[in-house]
Amino acid sequence: MADYSRIMVFGGTGVTGGLIAELLAEHVGAAVVIAGRNGAAVQEKADALAGKLPQRQFSARVVDIYDRQALVAALADVDLLVIAAPVAAHMAAIGAAALESGTDLIDILVVSEVARALEPLADTAREKGRIIVTQAGFHPGVPGPMIRKAAKLVANAHSVHVGMAMRAQLRDARSASEITESVAAPTYLLRDGVWTEASYTDLRPFGFGSPFGTKSCYPLDMPEAKTVGLELGLANAGVYAAGFNWFVDYLVFPLLTVAMKLGGLAWARRVTPLFYWGNIWFSPKPSCIEMRAVAEGSGANGPETKSFCLYSDDPYGLTAHCVLAAVRQMRDGPLAAPGLHSMGAEIEPERLFADLEALGARTWTE
Repeated sequence: MADYSRIMVFGGTGVTGGLIAELLAEHVGAAVVIAGRNGAAVQEKADALAGKLPQRQFSARVVDIYDRQALVAALADVDLLVIAAPVAAHMAAIGAAALESGTDLIDILVVSEVARALEPLADTAREKGRIIVTQAGFHPGVPGPMIRKAAKLVANAHSVHVGMAMRAQLRDARSASEITESVAAPTYLLRDGVWTEASYTDLRPFGFGSPFGTKSCYPLDMPEAKTVGLELGLANAGVYAAGFNWFVDYLVFPLLTVAMKLGGLAWARRVTPLFYWGNIWFSPKPSCIEMRAVAEGSGANGPETKSFCLYSDDPYGLTAHCVLAAVRQMRDGPLAAPGLHSMGAEIEPERLFADLEALGARTWTE
């Protein structure tokens, strides 16, 4: 079992990073290092957490995560590095530094390029006995396990599609940039057993509960749907999102798609400020998220359709809870084997959802 006695959270001054730091200290019992480039900010956060949990140990450390050798030195006494900041473009170097220092690694980044950037490190991680878990959090860490759960609800499952609807205001512009790049990226769906490119017109309706109702959802780039879908023998699988609010969904995202086609990622990034402020100005309250995996199969009495659903009134907290659940399975579960792991493709679903329920989420079947 991995002994995570000291954990560093880079990005621990943010909302999600701070929640992750608090949870890991409280439930894993680790000494937590709040790391970042702003010395005053990391010290302030460490002091605040120490005041909230006086029985746990928190410290602050200034780390230039873009300087590989400085990062290696900063990780010398760290067992696990948690990346909770939008540094997707630098994950290959960060992963290499973690391996050099003998430190396990987990991130909550959204864009699928992160997993591809870390792939060359898989063999080295196995050789060194180190664990890398990428793309934790509810997106994209939870849709894969939901596909597994839903597929068991029907006989001879052939299709499982996951829809997400969320109300949440972004806390900083850096997070908006990561989401913008994720939405602008090419999207794919498993159709008739083939991983094929989708478009913004491939909308799919999902009947969510209150306060969302029925929403038309657009496809996301979620390779876990392919991995899990093919493993389960599904012909069709995909992950979809309902968007944020009317302004973002009907103005910003179509504009983002056009910008991506005309000028690539450079043009798409120019839409990020509009997305960020559109989310701040027009997102309804209170915050909440619902995810549902709709499975289709064929039983003795004909076609069957069942859904496995998850709801949380704290989207940021849900991501932090997912990280805690993943870290637990890095200690003694399917994520504990040395090498590179995708949370969404490999985490054990029953234990994951039991942990999420214990931390406040609600799950049910329909």
